[in-house]
Amino acid sequence: MSRLRLVLHPHPQSFIDAAMPLLDRHRAGYSGLLAWARALGAAAAEPNPNPGALLATVEDESRTIGVGLQRAPGPLVIGDSDPHAAAFMARALGRDDADLPGVLGGLSSCEAFARAWHTTTGHAHRHRFHLRSYALGADISAMRAPGRVRRARTSETDLLADWMVAFVTEVGVPDDIARIRANTVRRIDAGALWLWDDHGARALVGFARIDDATVRVAPVYTPRMHRGRGYASALLAAVMRRLRKEGTAAIYLSADMANPVSNRLYLRVGFVPAGDQYHFDFIIPPGKAA
Repeated sequence: MSRLRLVLHPHPQSFIDAAMPLLDRHRAGYSGLLAWARALGAAAAEPNPNPGALLATVEDESRTIGVGLQRAPGPLVIGDSDPHAAAFMARALGRDDADLPGVLGGLSSCEAFARAWHTTTGHAHRHRFHLRSYALGADISAMRAPGRVRRARTSETDLLADWMVAFVTEVGVPDDIARIRANTVRRIDAGALWLWDDHGARALVGFARIDDATVRVAPVYTPRMHRGRGYASALLAAVMRRLRKEGTAAIYLSADMANPVSNRLYLRVGFVPAGDQYHFDFIIPPGKAA
């Protein structure tokens, strides 16, 4: 660990190429990070299409042992980076990026990053939430509700963009509203947003295709007025069966452990636990400018 270096990548594909040996070790835990990186690359052809994005790897001679991806205004996602790499990244970024709102990843990785961040910037941390990663098992349960599954339509863009904003607001994940709305258009066009229709749209399931055989599911969302009727369960099971029929071998998603309803839903449909991730917020000391 004596010859670490931080590499800042100008384009998502160079980040993915450098990070893939590490990402492949824990596909469930890194599926969100990889899906976000691919989305950044798909958003525009020019380098770094999101000017607020940070794409970094930590190299130990010729090996990648740490990764970091931030889509402003969200946290830095480091997954299960080596704790030494996480601490090194915190010290390197702390000189230039002291306004980082938080970090998301494996517990030991986040703790190492947070300790080094505090030493470098003076910012303490507090735990925000604990996520559980899930992988879809071999069997998908038959879940029933009144209505049917269908693809989202272009005419529903405004409604679904509002739902996507409501989802990130409800789960408390910082995101850019303009990016959410732009991504809604792209995801409808790509056939990656599906609805449960019971005399109108009632629930939403979206996914991001990481490669031909791998998908990351997010969001799974039902507006409050339509909850408790089984719409999300039926929709998720139907979309999962469709993806499997199309040849998707690996399907991942995450749930906040503070939300027992979501966790029970995923287990009932056929997902199995595949690891844990933690989100720490950084706290600027009183009297220090943000």
